[in-house]
Amino acid sequence: MNPKGILNEQIYGQLNQMTKEYTKGLVPVLFNKSCDEVKAQSKQWIMFDGPVDSLWIESMNSVLDDSKKLCLPNSEIIDMTGFMTCMFETDDLSEASPATISRCGMVYMDPLALGYKCFFENFKIQFPESLEASGFVKKIGELYNSMIEELLFRMRRECIQIVATSENNYIYSLFKLINSLVVGAKPNELGVTDEAAVANLTKACEMIFIYALTWSVGGNVDTEGRVNFDKLLKETIADVNTKNGFKVPIPSESYYDYTIDIENNNLILWKSVKEEFEFNSKLSYDEIVVPTVDSTIYLSLSLKLLGNH
Repeated sequence: MNPKGILNEQIYGQLNQMTKEYTKGLVPVLFNKSCDEVKAQSKQWIMFDGPVDSLWIESMNSVLDDSKKLCLPNSEIIDMTGFMTCMFETDDLSEASPATISRCGMVYMDPLALGYKCFFENFKIQFPESLEASGFVKKIGELYNSMIEELLFRMRRECIQIVATSENNYIYSLFKLINSLVVGAKPNELGVTDEAAVANLTKACEMIFIYALTWSVGGNVDTEGRVNFDKLLKETIADVNTKNGFKVPIPSESYYDYTIDIENNNLILWKSVKEEFEFNSKLSYDEIVVPTVDSTIYLSLSLKLLGNH
């Protein structure tokens, strides 16, 4: 959970002073669930992934000291078991008090020290089993391991990022977008897999990877950066095509200008799929939307990501 992504009252719960009615928070729900799971003698991890500050972490002091008890506003006390572990993942400790820091074991992990292969090992389990069997996942892994490190390094050096972003966020976006493109390979409600969709996705896996790479790693650069990123992407692809025998297509125009036709396994220009504008005199001025190439791109990306959420 991200403690800063919800209200303070939603973290531990809130006692209504008028009615004396207590509303449970997310932390006690997670603790109770973990205590129930412990009956099966299985290890339970509760991950707090977000900024650490005194507004919420000070209420965890009783959990972090030797008593290991979660004390709630309604006077309820939940004992941690020997199978439960709380972990806090944060960017820095600038807002943490000495009392909190002294109660926790600290591990500093430089994102660059993790490397890049571990990210793929984590994300590949999210793909449908049918794509694992067809060779799609293996090919995506080969493309990823061949290109991602060089591409991220050169992108940071040669392009201007609109928003400062870490490597793991770029990679998360990459696989999130790939996953949104392979939903057709997931079994339906009856557990039946569309074999034709799996075959089409496997054939188009190289273009799927490049498309996702363009709009994840290359989606956070300015206008001039897009020109530079497209150039270095083509150089990287040409290099891995030669060294590894891949057959990734390199178009004459920018990769940003193309979307993918998975069924026919080819690249098509965004402007060819843009809807034609038809004026409707019955609409008021503020209701008229004129489709452009950019609106078509961002609408398509948004629908794919939301459809897989």
